[in-house]
Amino acid sequence: IKVFPNPANDKIYFKISDERYLKDKFGIEIFDVNLKIVYRMNEDILPPSIDISNFVSGVYLIKIKSQGNSVYQKFVVER
Repeated sequence: IKVFPNPANDKIYFKISDERYLKDKFGIEIFDVNLKIVYRMNEDILPPSIDISNFVSGVYLIKIKSQGNSVYQKFVVER
């Protein structure tokens, strides 16, 4: 799973390279630089994008959980 663009401004998008991930529920958490959760969701399918327009500029860590596996990716918000 790839998160783009990086750096981001208003939205982040997802690209799934392994179709096995399309068949399971997703949990998404976004953490700020202090590891405080600033966004959380659980969905049946991975959404095409997440609105981050209310995030302040900085570095964030996104955790995407599916099928018992977790993927972590860093992204930057620039204003």
